[in-house]
Amino acid sequence: MYIAEITERLLEVNRLLLKYIKDTELTFEENLVFSGFYHDYKDINSIINSAEKELNDSPAILMEQAKALAAAASDFLATYESHEDIFGSYNPQPVCDRHIKPLEKEYDSIAYAASQLWKRYSQMSVRMDYLNPEDDDYKAIEKESEEVKARYEAEKAKSDETYRFYTAEREKTAKLYFFEMIYLEMLVVRMKRIADSIIKDIEELKSEGKI
Repeated sequence: MYIAEITERLLEVNRLLLKYIKDTELTFEENLVFSGFYHDYKDINSIINSAEKELNDSPAILMEQAKALAAAASDFLATYESHEDIFGSYNPQPVCDRHIKPLEKEYDSIAYAASQLWKRYSQMSVRMDYLNPEDDDYKAIEKESEEVKARYEAEKAKSDETYRFYTAEREKTAKLYFFEMIYLEMLVVRMKRIADSIIKDIEELKSEGKI
């Protein structure tokens, strides 16, 4: 069902193309649909391999899927060609910056707070090294240092969690930041050719009585 999956996602791409034409702006997640489609399916050989397997298992289903993909690809190309000036000026960088910079700032703030707590805890530990454990000052600092350490560990855990999320979002952003619509157009052209070729091959096999 690989080709059916591609078609379903291409239909979502087509829907967002029309929205972009109307609004000239999309959310970060909506823009990811474009770059995600390209990066997930740019290995065009995977479509060919899937088609070869499906041809042996169920040529009728493959024919239906190929026609659906060809239709979705035709819709994409018609939309792209009639609004090529709009798509030629497509620039996802501003929306990427608006998405990632606040996350970066949040992580930096939390990481800084954690580092300051660790610094304070370390200073207390050094000070305690020069005090008698039986002294009241030592006991007071020891109690405070334990509190600071607990706060540090909580802040460090928060920092680590924020960093993991920030890193994941940064990876998404990296795929979108320099993305251009022409990459998508070239990919869909190739998909259309493959879908048309599948349809033609199945029709020939049918006419020859081989399926």
